[in-house]
Amino acid sequence: GDFMASCYLGRILLFQKRFQEAELLLKAALNNYRDKRTYNRYKDSLGAFISARDPATRKCILQKYQKKYFDIVAIHYLLGELYQRWNDVEKSASEYKYIIKATPKFIGGYYKLWRLYEKSGRYEEAEKTIIDFVAKEKKAGRDELQYFYKRMIRRSAAEHKWYHKAGSLLHRIAFENPAGFEWDSLYAEPDFPGK
Repeated sequence: GDFMASCYLGRILLFQKRFQEAELLLKAALNNYRDKRTYNRYKDSLGAFISARDPATRKCILQKYQKKYFDIVAIHYLLGELYQRWNDVEKSASEYKYIIKATPKFIGGYYKLWRLYEKSGRYEEAEKTIIDFVAKEKKAGRDELQYFYKRMIRRSAAEHKWYHKAGSLLHRIAFENPAGFEWDSLYAEPDFPGK
């Protein structure tokens, strides 16, 4: 089967909340997946069936078909979203972990995974996922970790560990780059001038 048709139909069914049908189609898309090179050969063979009498139409159709290519990671995003909407945290997490392995420096898989854990009340796992992202992208990861701690403090102000973790993070950031915090520093005159 045409994995592209399965992808698009699965996506439509997902957003129509027809989860069982969407799952079947998205899994079929994975089973029939073609890498970009194979897909281009398939597209070219499709072009052979389109009339050569109208080259502009042929070119237009093939260009549109080319732009609609679904990468395997996109299929896993759809499956992760499907399982998340279906409230199957473990299967959803598995899909997002696949995405993280496939694209380790891209925030997308990490973001989906930590938000899944956070929405499920699995805060320690959410925090660990963000910390894993910090190891790949320090600045963006630290920003996300700081926002996570802010959300946790708002969510459970009586739980002091989140204050401590947020403070520790900010202390590490300031310690690594004290010059970046000139507005927060004091100058003290020496007690014994001239010495």
